[in-house]
Amino acid sequence: MTQLRHCRSIIVHCAGLICTPSYEDRRALSLARAEEDNSIVRSIDALDDADLGELIAYAATSGKRFEQKRSEALANFLTTN
Repeated sequence: MTQLRHCRSIIVHCAGLICTPSYEDRRALSLARAEEDNSIVRSIDALDDADLGELIAYAATSGKRFEQKRSEALANFLTTN
């Protein structure tokens, strides 16, 4: 849980990975990105320890199947190397 809370500070850097409409006005883009960041934070905040520890199954674009804890998947999504 602590690792996910730490990730809040980098959510802005992940916003580029989220499909968004094209914005010519940089202020409108900034506001839209901030709202998307807040939406992600609210979604993560709503998860309890049981939710974070739950195993989830997913497939990569290659078709390879994976299973891991939700907290690990979220940490991978929200961090950069």
